[in-house]
Amino acid sequence: MEADESERLPIWKIILLVESVALVIGAVTPVTPSKTGGDFNFADWFFDDPNYFQDVLVAFVFTNLLIAVLGLIIFAIIKIEARRGER
Repeated sequence: MEADESERLPIWKIILLVESVALVIGAVTPVTPSKTGGDFNFADWFFDDPNYFQDVLVAFVFTNLLIAVLGLIIFAIIKIEARRGER
């Protein structure tokens, strides 16, 4: 049973929720310890001696890229399933 328009969550609220989660992940990632003990940092690729805010920025961008890739995969799966249902 499909939800009518009044029960559906607006797209801007979904985007705001996803971006909020990405920001929290980006803010927490630089301060969480590595389980392997490595000191690798993506921000080193873009900044010389990055500070915390630069670490957060890079983690936020990479998190958004990961979310975009997952979104594209989900979108492709939904479209493929819709086409199979039409046959």
